[in-house]
Amino acid sequence: CGGVTEFIKIAAMADAYGLPVCPHFSYYTDVPLIAAIPNGVISEYAPTFFECLEPLFVDPIKPRNGESSPSNKPGFGIEINEKAIERLKAKPKPNADKIRFSTKKGWRWPPYL
Repeated sequence: CGGVTEFIKIAAMADAYGLPVCPHFSYYTDVPLIAAIPNGVISEYAPTFFECLEPLFVDPIKPRNGESSPSNKPGFGIEINEKAIERLKAKPKPNADKIRFSTKKGWRWPPYL
């Protein structure tokens, strides 16, 4: 929707008409946003999607007994697990710096060479 400021504006317009707000994109940002508005009702949580992301965060927000609370940490309360990120980084292939692409006409990759 354009960021936190736009979300708050949308929530205010909805509240003026007595409408609830139920965001859905990222559970980890939706929970703090819902807690910041008077008409936030529910956020979707897709376990098969979000549970695989949990190792990337330190103490991620998770629903417990169908309820969630935002973190007390600053901002969205998201803290990246640097060790998990390091494990997931692509490792350069041996001799990758020596690979050259053909300049012959015809099909080639990448196409802009």
